[in-house]
Amino acid sequence: MFPGRTLEELDQMDLNRLYRAKIAARLQIVEARRRRFLEGKLKPKEIDAEEWEIIKAMDEWAQDD
Repeated sequence: MFPGRTLEELDQMDLNRLYRAKIAARLQIVEARRRRFLEGKLKPKEIDAEEWEIIKAMDEWAQDD
């Protein structure tokens, strides 16, 4: 994941920040797949159950005021 980095550099990483960044990247991927579904470019079966759960959670987050 980090070619060319030393162990000392990796030891100094903020793992919580890395984890949050990976989650955010995953949400962006799922949202892009959702958009493709809404555009008719993906069929419902091409989105797996985990992604549908993420989409459901994102919809709930969007509804919270």
